[in-house]
Amino acid sequence: EMIRAYPTLPQTPISLMLHTSKEVVYPSILAVGSIIFNDDYHTQMMIDLQVIPSLLWLVDYPDKGVQGNAVWVLSNVAAGNELQIQAVIDSGVIPKVKGFMREYSSIEKSPLIEKRENKKKKVEKDRFHESLWLIVNVCMSGSSAQLQYLLNEHLLDALCDVLQQNKVLRHPVLTAVMEAFEKLIKQAVKNIEDGLPDILTPFLKRYNLKQLFDELDDL
Repeated sequence: EMIRAYPTLPQTPISLMLHTSKEVVYPSILAVGSIIFNDDYHTQMMIDLQVIPSLLWLVDYPDKGVQGNAVWVLSNVAAGNELQIQAVIDSGVIPKVKGFMREYSSIEKSPLIEKRENKKKKVEKDRFHESLWLIVNVCMSGSSAQLQYLLNEHLLDALCDVLQQNKVLRHPVLTAVMEAFEKLIKQAVKNIEDGLPDILTPFLKRYNLKQLFDELDDL
C-alpha cells in the first residue's frame, strides 16, 4: 500500500542497483525483485521507472551471482502480461540468458566441475536456473508472436539441450521446462500449418526426441 501511495519510492533501490559496491547492489536487487513479485501493477510501475535497463546492465556485471539475481528479477517481469513480456524481449536479454544456459550445460558435461568450489558451483547453477525460468515464463504466458521470437532465437534447440542434460534439473523445474518445450513445438507446428518457414523438420533431424522422452520417462 505504501508503494501505491508513493509510486516514486522504488526509484531508490533501482538507482542503488548501479552502485559501485557489490554489497549495496545485492540487497537493492532483492528489494526490486520483491516489489515486482507482487503483481502486474507493481511490475508495470517498475518498468515505467526504467528498471529494465538497469537490470540489463547487471546481467553483464562481472559477478555471476549478481547476474543470476538480475535474471531472477527479469524472470519475474516475464511472468507478467504480454506487454511486460515484450519489455523483457525488447531489452535484448534473451540471447544473454540462452548463453548462460548453454554455458552451464557445457560445464556439467566436464569432469572438471567436480574440482570447483561448492559456492562457485551453486552460483553458476542458480544463474542457470533463473535463466531457465525466464524462458519458461515467456513460453507459458507469451503470445504467439513472442513464442515465434523464441523459435527464431533457437530456444527450441536450447531447451532440448537442457532436457538432454536432465541430470542438472529437478522437479518442478524439469516439468516446467518440458511444458515450455511443448509450447514451442506447438508453435512450430502452427507455423507449418500457416505456411510459414518450417523449422521443425530440420530440428527433428538434429534431435532424437523419442529417445529423449524415453529417458525422461525413466526419471
